[in-house]
Amino acid sequence: MAAAPPGYMPRWRSGPSLGGDSWDSHVVPETEEEYVEYYQDRIMLTQSRQLLPLQEDLADWLNRTLGLEHITAANLLDMLDNGVVLCELAKFIQERAHEAVQTGLVSGTPPIIKGRCFQNAARRSFFSRDNMDKFIQFCRQLGVHQNLLFESDDLVLQNNPRSVILCLMEVARIASRFNVEPPGLVALEKEIAEEESHDSGLSHGSIISWQFHSTPNPHKKTMRHSSSASALAGDTRWSSTNKYTDRRSLVIERDSEDLRRLATDSVPPPTPIHMVQTSGGASDGVPS
Repeated sequence: MAAAPPGYMPRWRSGPSLGGDSWDSHVVPETEEEYVEYYQDRIMLTQSRQLLPLQEDLADWLNRTLGLEHITAANLLDMLDNGVVLCELAKFIQERAHEAVQTGLVSGTPPIIKGRCFQNAARRSFFSRDNMDKFIQFCRQLGVHQNLLFESDDLVLQNNPRSVILCLMEVARIASRFNVEPPGLVALEKEIAEEESHDSGLSHGSIISWQFHSTPNPHKKTMRHSSSASALAGDTRWSSTNKYTDRRSLVIERDSEDLRRLATDSVPPPTPIHMVQTSGGASDGVPS
């Protein structure tokens, strides 16, 4: 298959814009390489569109929290990729966490960002990576899950904006425990959770009790029909689904009986064996 000519630039390339659709929908890729590039660009553009509301919310939150004015959704990664703003954010959360522990709002050891922050770190330099490593270590102390942490180059080189944004949203969510005003989306999420809890009449402890347990409780139910259905019916953690499971077990049993009856009815009767009489009056046992 012929390779793309030198300097070839497809018209469907998405470009740096996060909000616009810059490829030409009338241009159809012809070669396999063009198809791969076409769909990679579409995936990247779709992901950028999905991240745009989060970027806008984070930019507004950082401006309000740190008293800044110049961060926007468009320049968010550029303003963060040397790690200086993130170090300032970590110090702010550290102070609020220390106050929350002293006042008894929370218990435990407050997270601490260790080491010196290089305020004049150049972009893509060793110092910017050092700032980023300090912030990532702070996120670990804060309680951000390992799966939500990003790597230094994800932000320094802007290799993985999605991981960076999701990590910062989690940082903002955890920091709200220390009386740090959360981003709008996090606040909305909490309001929805509180309304759902109030409407359902469940307490916070009740909600926690319905979470998945890695080690199932032993039960003495006998697996009579479907093992999965009977296991669910016998497990007290799934008591709200007992009626549904019992009905399902009855259906399974009835279907099994129908299948057995159908199988019995469909089997043809055995072919009669005719015995051949020998001269002595006895049968030789050979079917005729």
